[in-house]
Amino acid sequence: MNQHMPFRYAVALVILGLGISSGSGAQEGPFRSLFNGHDLTGWVNVNCAPDTWQTSGSVIHCTGIPIGMLRTERMYRNFILEVEWRHLKPEGNAGVFVWADPLPARGQPFVRGVEVQVLDGREGDWFTSDGDIFPVHGAKMIPINGRGGDRAFPTEKRVRPSPEWNHYRIHCEDGAISLAVNGSVVTRGQSASPRKGYICLESEGSPAEFRNIRIRELPAGKALPVDDIAISAEGYRPLFNGVNLDGWVTNTDTAKHWKSADWILDHDGERGVADPHLWSKESFGDFQLIVDWRWSGKPTDADLPVVLPTG
Repeated sequence: MNQHMPFRYAVALVILGLGISSGSGAQEGPFRSLFNGHDLTGWVNVNCAPDTWQTSGSVIHCTGIPIGMLRTERMYRNFILEVEWRHLKPEGNAGVFVWADPLPARGQPFVRGVEVQVLDGREGDWFTSDGDIFPVHGAKMIPINGRGGDRAFPTEKRVRPSPEWNHYRIHCEDGAISLAVNGSVVTRGQSASPRKGYICLESEGSPAEFRNIRIRELPAGKALPVDDIAISAEGYRPLFNGVNLDGWVTNTDTAKHWKSADWILDHDGERGVADPHLWSKESFGDFQLIVDWRWSGKPTDADLPVVLPTG
């Protein structure tokens, strides 16, 4: 992902208007797979459609639509993560997030964390396609080989173009991170916060595939301050899939005035003739609801009643 936007994983939505040396000297444990080769057991669809993330043989396939995240069920602190990836179209964009929160940042489709860029064939003054590492949406990291910002740039070009496979080895330990691309360490950062959190795969507009995802956990060391630990998952689930109005009661007017705009649910401000409100098909009793919203047009003063499902 290029460093812009993320969205607070909604339990509902209304309108939107590597080689770091380990100073511990402790023995490393064995690698274990994070993908069983059959289904997404062990993973959580944060804010994407049900078919955004699919499995086929030994591969996790991502459609790229909508923009959003797939995360591990639990947090990790010190570890070595290996993953193979490829883009199915030139100039594709995706990412691997480490030490991440379980919910998207406010008003964004992406989570707070440290992103390891998965980008094909695009170069700019402030980004490359060779394995950039950078903190996003409130996370922190000091780059090694930076260019004045908080993005760490690779020291050489080792990424193979679409549709070839690439191998990432991401070493995360005590806030330090390094990335080896196809066998050689190219990018490093240090003093990251949080430094314990979830691992995420990113969907960002183009089809990509991931395979051979495995992790080796390393000794944890002393207890971390609360600020260095990602937010814990609390059972939230999305009510909007980022693609269509599945799960919502619709009529002719709602279909006209409520639209899915990738990860945003947009309303044009017109009431229409029928019930203009969008109701969830599922009813709820006691619950906590998270929704990020904004006015998409110029706001005006108006006295509006509270509308219940009975009308």
